[in-house]
Amino acid sequence: MAKRIDLKNDTIIEIKANKMKEKLSKKGWAEGYDLVIYNLCHAK
Repeated sequence: MAKRIDLKNDTIIEIKANKMKEKLSKKGWAEGYDLVIYNLCHAK
């Protein structure tokens, strides 16, 4: 995608599912972004 559009991305990595849920539950965590893409996989 970056070859076709001006794209800047940030990556958030959290090993523990409950900590990631906490981060994504904070009010306004996605402010300032035009698009948010996420993939949550906590398989064991």
